[in-house]
Amino acid sequence: MFGFSVSLTQQPSLSKIQKMQKVGFQLIYTSLVVPSDTLPVAMTHLQQLARFSKQHDLQLVVQITKQTKSLLPKLAKLSIQALIADESFSKDEVKELALNYRIILNASTLNIDCFQNFKGLNIEAWHDRYEQPFTGLDDTFFQQQNQLIQRENIPLGAFLMSDISTTLNNAPTLEKHRTSSVFAHAIELIQQGIQTIIISDDDLSEEATRQFTDWIHSNYITLYMTSYVLHNPIHQFTFHTRPDLSRDIIRLQESLSYFSENVLFGRSRGRKVGDITMNMLGMGSYAGEVHLVKVDLPENEHIFTIGKIRKEDQPLLSICPCNQKIKLEEMNTPIRKGISFT
Repeated sequence: MFGFSVSLTQQPSLSKIQKMQKVGFQLIYTSLVVPSDTLPVAMTHLQQLARFSKQHDLQLVVQITKQTKSLLPKLAKLSIQALIADESFSKDEVKELALNYRIILNASTLNIDCFQNFKGLNIEAWHDRYEQPFTGLDDTFFQQQNQLIQRENIPLGAFLMSDISTTLNNAPTLEKHRTSSVFAHAIELIQQGIQTIIISDDDLSEEATRQFTDWIHSNYITLYMTSYVLHNPIHQFTFHTRPDLSRDIIRLQESLSYFSENVLFGRSRGRKVGDITMNMLGMGSYAGEVHLVKVDLPENEHIFTIGKIRKEDQPLLSICPCNQKIKLEEMNTPIRKGISFT
């Protein structure tokens, strides 16, 4: 499941929420961890958010602290499906909250004793988001903690940055995800068994919006590219990665049937990560096969480079599985703000 974040410090943007729902996001995360003098305004915004989420069948998850526990009677009147309870709540208080809500605990601090204390409760474990640079989780620790939690069959969640927001709250769980490759990072988390992935904002770029839409509704991985060939038809086709996964390249299975008699001519050079290449006639029966390059490779006079995957999507190449549907989408211009192909 995919979710997105809405701040209670300002009035929720219903148009942005509708856009994210149309993409296929099913959950809204928000937080009552706000300065005490802004709490009345935050509650007003939360009431609006709860009404809208109920009308549009979106799950609403609210983060609370012990300082906002006095608001629980008001929260009980709203359509809230889950509460995130931090470490300030005792185990008895968590059990009490679990009588009325699904409870989400901090996945990074759970241990075996916690599992025993909360056995039988309707709980999930989400990792926090880390706003300050260099404070995000270490990848090895993240994986070890997830393995511990997964053995207890507790659903996991984690946060990713939006690729366009510049707000302080737009932060990831993992430090290595503090980049604009939001869709690539989402696929990585899915492969690691994370069931709920939350974007730390309520908006995405046009490119990421298309990628999430294609994935959620059609299970496509859409890769944005720039072409080195005039009138390159490659974006017109849908491909699958071959069932026998190669180490250094992704071989697009249908490309032989598409291009064996219509080989495109690009430029021959040393192949770099992200290059889109095509076998020339000198490759015999493999002529026309299209490859996506995962690692730097030497030049081959019979293999021409016909395009380049944008930098933000290149992490997908190393994690793309076999038999995966792929669509190559050509960018309108190879260089524009926030997009690079180097």
